[in-house]
Amino acid sequence: DMQDHIDGTVQAHVLPGEKVHFKKELHFFDVRRRYRLGIDFYLSHYPRCPHDGRPFFGVDATPKYMRIPGIAAKVHALYAGHTRSIRII
Repeated sequence: DMQDHIDGTVQAHVLPGEKVHFKKELHFFDVRRRYRLGIDFYLSHYPRCPHDGRPFFGVDATPKYMRIPGIAAKVHALYAGHTRSIRII
């Protein structure tokens, strides 16, 4: 698990009423009803980035993102303009 091996890595917070697996797999980009809730819903699962120079890595490890056509375009559209500050691996 990446969180155990890389300093500054955080998993998503599970919101009230959500299943525990959303801690690692948010299923935001591949589940239409969750995607329609928008970016504020997605970001509400993560703590705010520290601005003190420490590394910070938010993790969404939903495996379906790599297999469903159109997901890469959704991810790109969401993060357009922030490409210098994020890495998708």
